[in-house]
Amino acid sequence: MRKSSLTALLLALSLTGNSCRPTSYYFEKLEIDRNLHLLPMGSRLSVEPTQGSYYFMMHTTTGLTLVDDFGKKPGAAQRTRFLYLEADQNQRLDRTVKNDEIAKGPFGTLYANKTCFYRRPLVDGSSVSVGAYFNQLEHEVPLELSGPPETLPPLTSVSLVRIFRTEPAYIVVSANYESGGELGSLHIDKAVSGDWLSGSVFHRPDLNGPLLNRYGIPTRIDVTGYLHSRRLPMPVVTQPQEQTLFNLLYGYGKTIRVDTLRNGAIDSSRFLRPSVREEEQVLNSACESRLRQQRSMGVPTVE
Repeated sequence: MRKSSLTALLLALSLTGNSCRPTSYYFEKLEIDRNLHLLPMGSRLSVEPTQGSYYFMMHTTTGLTLVDDFGKKPGAAQRTRFLYLEADQNQRLDRTVKNDEIAKGPFGTLYANKTCFYRRPLVDGSSVSVGAYFNQLEHEVPLELSGPPETLPPLTSVSLVRIFRTEPAYIVVSANYESGGELGSLHIDKAVSGDWLSGSVFHRPDLNGPLLNRYGIPTRIDVTGYLHSRRLPMPVVTQPQEQTLFNLLYGYGKTIRVDTLRNGAIDSSRFLRPSVREEEQVLNSACESRLRQQRSMGVPTVE
């Protein structure tokens, strides 16, 4: 997902605290009709609920309708945003954004970002990608499974993340690949004092040799070979490396396997399972259908 889009989301979130405006309110349940209109159900509340699941809708002066799916456990200090939905002034859905935490540390927060478009041309691509961003972006921390699940959806993309320490900053380099191993995007993010500071995203044809060589990023990954050998040969770099993660995303992010690598070999693995909210049960099939169509047309599914 583009950093500019994420910045827009942060701005929208900063506005959600203003519940006094008549064009914004909380509500209990969201329904979506067959024409993708967002229909708030139940009482409209001017005060944010203190716990449980709820939604926030805001009609902006630019004609957008913004909806956040929130949840807050009893006694929790912070709420969780599970999904962001964006619609037109008639509340017809245009896109959704889901941000799931993969890792967090002195380098900031690493997210799996799933963006789905529903009415735009396929070339405006939906995507599932990994990259670093602000710690304070409201997001979900997925459930960590106790071990490998018995079954997995098809593998849909992978990402290689190399984290470098360049005092006083960290450089987080996230390379996103299609399931066949083709490099689709490169996110280069800088973190200082444990939080995101700046970043850039590169796509073909800007994924040039010097840029990739600098950070030791392969132009292609043998995903099948990696799964069999449990090793990933990587170019040597001169910069001091802090950590290397290899992420396998199944079913466009339904399950995420996070491998920590040491000298190119798997040192440990974690399996993460993001929640599936009620509205996602309705929308996921449409989003995944578009992603499959993109793949068949050669349109990238990683951003």
